[in-house]
Amino acid sequence: MIRKYFWGIITGIAVLSIIVPVALGVHSSVNKKNVAHSAETIASEQNNKINDESPELAEPPEETEESSVPEEYVVQDGDSLWGIAQKFQISVDAIKELNNLTEDRLVLGQELLIPAQGADQPVERTDEGPEALSSRGMDVHGMFVVQEGDSLWSIAAGCGTSVASIKELNNLTGERITPGMVLLVKGEARPLNQQDNTPPAETPAPVASKQKPEPKPEPKPEPKPEPAPKAQPKSSVVDTASQYVGYPYVLGGSSPSGFDCSGFVSYVYQQPGISLPRTASAQSSVGTRVSSPAPGDLLFFAENGQVFHVGIYAGNGSFIHARNENYGVCYTSQGDSCYQWYKDRYYGANRI
Repeated sequence: MIRKYFWGIITGIAVLSIIVPVALGVHSSVNKKNVAHSAETIASEQNNKINDESPELAEPPEETEESSVPEEYVVQDGDSLWGIAQKFQISVDAIKELNNLTEDRLVLGQELLIPAQGADQPVERTDEGPEALSSRGMDVHGMFVVQEGDSLWSIAAGCGTSVASIKELNNLTGERITPGMVLLVKGEARPLNQQDNTPPAETPAPVASKQKPEPKPEPKPEPKPEPAPKAQPKSSVVDTASQYVGYPYVLGGSSPSGFDCSGFVSYVYQQPGISLPRTASAQSSVGTRVSSPAPGDLLFFAENGQVFHVGIYAGNGSFIHARNENYGVCYTSQGDSCYQWYKDRYYGANRI
């Protein structure tokens, strides 16, 4: 009996030693699965919460490409490249490069292509603003010599006056001006043929000669090619002028250190003792108008009735003049490329 119980106990112990580990393993596996499921649930809830709380990132706005199509502009009366560049906030060089311009001169009605803003560097600020104009502007007599790029608006702003006042003082009907033109900026209005600072009393008498010009009979306006006695001093004028070929051009200059067109003419004529007014427009009112120029006569060039340039006729269709900064004092002949340009603006010839 005791033996029977003994083996029963041994058998129970053996069964328990097998069942208990198996039961513990199953329980541990179930706990691991529950822990992993709980971790996944918590992570999923946290991700959903983060997604709910995070604002949507706004897409960056599309960058609109700035238009590079040039704008067309028609040159108006009184326009200059500087003024147009300021108006469109672009540089003068950009306008010249786009339109293949080699100089700053514009023509009324000319069509220009204006580069779009941003296609060029910021607007150049040259020294031709009102402050620069006032520094090189009018002289003590209220006169102002027009330079390349000047306009009535910029001159008025630099000299502290108005465009209307300048037009009234100089009897201008439009706003077009040309380089070398002398304007009366302040003072009293003068006649069309007297737009300089030279008093009328300084107009010289003709050079004394043996033969005085006879009074012209009123009923017979016959042309008289009589001024033959003056040929001798005229040839000396041409010889004197030719000595200064190659000398530099300086705006407002009237000496060998630098001439402008009217300063060159007045200097050459001063050598034989003949005094002339200082500006081309005033010189055009001195002497006798002739239809066929002779060597030594003065040739005048104008636009819109305003004389802006003068030279000395040298014969054979050529003349000597202070042309510009690039050429200085030079001959211009019929074979030159610029000859037609001067021919189109020929105003007349005066014999001094």
